[in-house]
Amino acid sequence: MEVTGEKKQLVERPFIFYSIMFLLGSFVLSVLSLWQKKILGASMFDPKGFLVPILFGGGSGILVGFWRRKLHEVYREIEQSSSLYRTLVEQASDGIFLADMQGNYVEVNNNGCAMLGYTRAELLHMNLRELMTAEEMAAMPPPFAELLAGKTCVFERHLLCKDGSLRPVEVSAKQLPDGRLQAIVRDITEREKTLKSLQESQERLELIVQGANLGLWDWHIPSGEVIFNERWAQMLGYSLAEIRPHVDTWHDLLHPDDRPMVMAVLTAHLQGKTARYETQHRLRTKTGDWQWVLDKGMVVSWDATGAPVRMTGMHLDIDESEQLKQELREHEERLRSLINATPDIICFKDGNGRWLIANDADLQLFQLDGVDYRGKTDAELAEFSPFYRDAFLTCVDTDEVAWTSAPMSRGDEVIPKPDGSHKVYDVIKVPLLAEDGQRKGLVVLGRDITERKRAEQALRQAQKTESLGVLAGGVAHDFNNLLVAMLGQTSLALAKLRPESPARAHVEKAVHAAERAADLTRQMLDYSGRGHFEKRLIDLNHLITENLHLFQASLPKNVTWHAELAEALPPIQVDPGQMQQVIMNLIINGAQAIGDVPGIVMVVTGLQTVEGADVRYEHYTGQKLAPGQYVTLEVHDNGRGMDIETLPKIFDPFFTTKETGRGLGLAAVLGIVRGHHGGLYVYSEINRGTTFKLLFPVDVGETAVSHATS
Repeated sequence: MEVTGEKKQLVERPFIFYSIMFLLGSFVLSVLSLWQKKILGASMFDPKGFLVPILFGGGSGILVGFWRRKLHEVYREIEQSSSLYRTLVEQASDGIFLADMQGNYVEVNNNGCAMLGYTRAELLHMNLRELMTAEEMAAMPPPFAELLAGKTCVFERHLLCKDGSLRPVEVSAKQLPDGRLQAIVRDITEREKTLKSLQESQERLELIVQGANLGLWDWHIPSGEVIFNERWAQMLGYSLAEIRPHVDTWHDLLHPDDRPMVMAVLTAHLQGKTARYETQHRLRTKTGDWQWVLDKGMVVSWDATGAPVRMTGMHLDIDESEQLKQELREHEERLRSLINATPDIICFKDGNGRWLIANDADLQLFQLDGVDYRGKTDAELAEFSPFYRDAFLTCVDTDEVAWTSAPMSRGDEVIPKPDGSHKVYDVIKVPLLAEDGQRKGLVVLGRDITERKRAEQALRQAQKTESLGVLAGGVAHDFNNLLVAMLGQTSLALAKLRPESPARAHVEKAVHAAERAADLTRQMLDYSGRGHFEKRLIDLNHLITENLHLFQASLPKNVTWHAELAEALPPIQVDPGQMQQVIMNLIINGAQAIGDVPGIVMVVTGLQTVEGADVRYEHYTGQKLAPGQYVTLEVHDNGRGMDIETLPKIFDPFFTTKETGRGLGLAAVLGIVRGHHGGLYVYSEINRGTTFKLLFPVDVGETAVSHATS
């Protein structure tokens, strides 16, 4: 290759050429080294670097081509980075704003525009001060000083939207190296709503706590530390500063009598045996008094092993409530003392018929001593007292009648007793109704009128007996006078007739009829009490044993006779003939009640003491028995028995349930008992038989006793 012209001259002067090339190469190399090191991160003098061939290539074309290619790559990377940055900015959920140092917006992303309702063009012609109200600008001016100091400032503002509304935002602002201001703006509308809701809930909770007068506690169980609120301390007369925040404070303030119970309940809850902890106990106040509190709480967190870590709860001042309860208990005790002092039965029921309060007389009557009757209905209580089951169920029906019988209902109720007797109660039921007619309660009052009823019955029986007695006595007396004349005349006529006289048989029949009529009048006189008694001291057992054959002869073959005679009976002052007639009449009555079937009649004697309050034996006689000892005569049979309609009539003259008989046998028995100032009681059950029990007063002036035995 041939070199000509200027190039030839340069070649011919190699020193000058290489000197110029060296200086130029050194300058370019220095610049490129700085660029590569700063931008590409590699050294120009790295053996693997891409500029090494330049020094040895000997040509400038290589350098120019290289620069063009690298600049193109750099531009492409810058464009890619810019596109990525723009994408990230536009996709950000927050608003991103750029402003100059005067506060004029120079860039804003789409979310920033959407947040405030402006277009990008509108915002780029606005200053940041235009987005804040004058009041907020005055209260909280932009923190330019902090930003100029290089700090990142985070603060909350209310930005003015295009529609005039205020948008709560959180702003994170800083100054960029080029002096511009960058702000990342986050819409906190929902957060403010949530925060406001939480604040309102907190305020409501605080108002509830204050209004409910609650003392709160939060116990860290492992350390024993407790956070008390102010009310907890005030409840006991302390300030919160005076209370040591430890569980020992509460423990030491517990009343000694309450502490074992409280600790047992607390321990059970900590061991997971109960869902909640709840007690009522006393705490010592600052003045040394005792304050009643309702203490409630529960474990709210546990450790990995399941041991309780945290427990929260509250104290409620129930001192006034406990005082009211105490006053109520005292009032109830006074009321109970009052209602227990009366022999009447008293019971209070609620609107559903559940028992609330009952006095001792009521509980004893229905055998409910020791039964937790409160809150139970009559039907439920019937299961606790089987004997009175029917009585309880009857009460259900009579209560229902009472509810519709305002202002009250009243009636007699018959209550059976286990000993076979019964009680009669005058029962008053007063319903308590609300203004709308709803049932509120029922007051039940019952007075035992058994004795009054017996006395009334005895009085009626006595009046009836007296009337019948007067009638029977008068008729018998006059009729007896006529019979005396008739019997005397027929007896004289019979004495004058010869045995073979045809008229003798007729006269004998007339005499026999007159004697039977005389016997009838004698029984009528016995019933009236106007009969002739020849009383003397006798041994009842001896009288019975002497007449065993006579009594046995009066019974049919299907009836067995049996006697159980008590030993050492005291004597009684009676007419032996009348007593014999009484026993005979009762035995015959028992045999007739048995009928044609096999049966047994039993005669039993004994000794009994009668108290003044025992009026059972006065019902039929109408005579009050004097307190003291009485010899008893009982005649039992296992015959048909009598119903309650028949019993009141059995001693009426000429009343009979048999096809034969005159109905005077039992009437005579009653008259004889009354004539001897004795007592009489009858008990009978259908298909089980009847018992007549007679009482005769012991003659206290004598000491003779009987040694007869059956």
